[in-house]
Amino acid sequence: MIGKSKVLTVALVGLDGAGKTTIARMLLQSSGRQMRYLYMGTAIGSSNFALPSSRLLHYLKERRFRGSRPDGSRALRPLRRRDNLGPVGAVIRLLHRSCEEWFRQAVSWLFQLRGLDVIYDRHFLFECAPNNIEDQGDRRFSDRVHFWLLRKAYPKPDMVFFLDAPPAVLFERKPEATIEYLSTRRKAYMELGVCLPNFVRIDATQSPAAVVAEIQGHMRLMRSVDTFGEGPGTPARGTAADGRGNTKD
Repeated sequence: MIGKSKVLTVALVGLDGAGKTTIARMLLQSSGRQMRYLYMGTAIGSSNFALPSSRLLHYLKERRFRGSRPDGSRALRPLRRRDNLGPVGAVIRLLHRSCEEWFRQAVSWLFQLRGLDVIYDRHFLFECAPNNIEDQGDRRFSDRVHFWLLRKAYPKPDMVFFLDAPPAVLFERKPEATIEYLSTRRKAYMELGVCLPNFVRIDATQSPAAVVAEIQGHMRLMRSVDTFGEGPGTPARGTAADGRGNTKD
């Protein structure tokens, strides 16, 4: 979608506490171009666009959850879970998840057709990524199929910015998961990122204003690359993460 219309889809990904939503809002306020915000994560309660069926299921789950936990606290959900719905239930769940994801992609396409940049707060590909990208043997079959569909068929953003910070820093900001868990997820994000052409690691320990300025610089570079005819698949030079937290020159 960059070519003629010169619009960009930009995803901000990162672990809890990295400041994704804050940075997305700041980008919307400080950009000289028209942009739209689109939540592309799995938390339906945080979504600005979602299917009515997803809203209903979320309400029912929250109601049951509050009933089982009087204090309303949230427990960390393990990645390895049994599939208690049976084959038919698993297929229905997979279809519904896919419908929700493609619905939000359709919303993004509508924004792009209007000539608007779209800022994704999170992205399903990263939200649903396993801890070990290559070995998913401990995941239920429907989750493995779901992630395969996201990798192979779901549209990727023009640019992905990984707001990265040491797990200890993220834990201090938002102590909802263990440092070990955050370290594992951080590694998974980096492993997945190296498979994408325009994946950029951003130091999230900087001030929010510095993070926004760095992202805007990469976006300007991406537009200039396209202006000179190298196409949207050309990585922003000197910015692609190498999987170890460094950048390639």
